[in-house]
Amino acid sequence: MIQLISVDEVPPQPEPLPSIPVPQSLHGSHEAVRALRDTPGLLHVSAKTKDRALLIAQAIADECGRRGYAFGLRHEGEPGFQITNDDICFEFTLAEELERGEVMDSEKLAAAKYDWQRVPSSLGQVFSGRLILRLEAGYGSTFWADRKRWNLDQKLPAVFKEIADRTAAQLEARDRAQAERLRRRQAWEEAIPRAKRAYLDALNRDRLHRQAARSAEAEALRSYCARLKDAIDACDDPRQAQRIMEWTQWAQSEADRIDPLHDLDSLTYVTPATIEPSDFDEFMPPGMSAYRPPD
Repeated sequence: MIQLISVDEVPPQPEPLPSIPVPQSLHGSHEAVRALRDTPGLLHVSAKTKDRALLIAQAIADECGRRGYAFGLRHEGEPGFQITNDDICFEFTLAEELERGEVMDSEKLAAAKYDWQRVPSSLGQVFSGRLILRLEAGYGSTFWADRKRWNLDQKLPAVFKEIADRTAAQLEARDRAQAERLRRRQAWEEAIPRAKRAYLDALNRDRLHRQAARSAEAEALRSYCARLKDAIDACDDPRQAQRIMEWTQWAQSEADRIDPLHDLDSLTYVTPATIEPSDFDEFMPPGMSAYRPPD
C-alpha cells in the first residue's frame, strides 16, 4: 500500500556544513604540523600520502585558529595531534589504512642486481593510500576516512561538528555535575544545624529523663525515711534505735544528694560551649557525614 505524506510532515533536511578549505602548500604551516612532518612516528603514513596528510592537518589547524580552538601535539610523544576547546581536549591520530597486499622481501630486493630480476614476495599488510582520522580512546569508535563516495577532506566539517557537539555535551554535563555538587553542599549545610539541634534535644531529653528518675528516687527515699522514723519510735532497744536513726540520716542525705531540685543550675536546657562532629554525626541524614561536606 502506498501512503501519501503531506509536505508539512516531511522532516526538514539538515543544512549542509560549510566546507573547510585544504591548503595547496605547507608554506607558513603551524608549528605542530611541522613537528608532524619532521618527527618520526607521529604520522603512520607512507611517503606517497605524507604530503596530503600534512595538508589535511594544516587545514585542521587553520580551522582551529578560526574557531578559537587550540591545536597542538599530543603529550609524551603520542602519535597524532590534539584539539582543545573550552579546556576539553580531543586527541586524534592521522594515519594511512592498511590492507592485504604483496610484500617484497626487502633484503632480497636490495640484493637484486637487475631491474627485471624476480624477487620473492608474500602477502602482508601494506599501505592502502586511504587516510583515516580517528578520535582516540574515551570517545568510542569514531573516525573519518577516504572512501569511494568521499574523501577525508570532505569530512573535515563533520569532524568539527563532532568536536562542537561533544564540547557542548561535556559542558552541559559539567554544569549539571556542578549544580548537583552545589545542591548536595547546600543540603549538607542545611543538615548541619538540624543535626546539631537533634543532638541537643537528645542530650537534654536524656538529662530530663535522668532528672525525673532521680527525683522519683529521692521521693522514694524520703518516703522510706518516714517509715524508718516510725520504726525508731516503735523500737524499744536504744542501741538499735540509734543505728536506725543514723541510717535514716544517711538516707535523707542521699535523697538530698540525688534530688535534682537541690541543683537549681541544672534545671535548664543546656547547650555545650563546643559541639564536635562526633557528637551529632549520628543525627545527619543517611549518606551524609558531619565530618566533611560531600564531594
